Amino acid sequence: MPSVAGVRRHLNPIRMLYAATGAGDVALSTLRATPGRIVSMRPSTVRDTAGRLTERTVDAVVDWTLNPVRTAGRRIERANRAYDELAQRGEDVVARIRR
Repeated sequence: MPSVAGVRRHLNPIRMLYAATGAGDVALSTLRATPGRIVSMRPSTVRDTAGRLTERTVDAVVDWTLNPVRTAGRRIERANRAYDELAQRGEDVVARIRR
């Protein structure tokens, strides 16, 4: 169960702005790298990636079916970590801009 302090930290308006800034930075970095990745892709790479995604989807469905509470807890922890990483990345971007 999340603590009140943890929830308050995530609901801090400044932290939310940092997380949004971090998400924008991730999106921009991904878009910049995309043309090079598309050019270097081979049909076998696309097939392999599609196969892995299918396996991961099946595994996720099985996990949710067999133990939904544990799976939900793991997903919440993963989302919290991702949010914290985005907020930190956003803080770094703002610090770079301020210099």
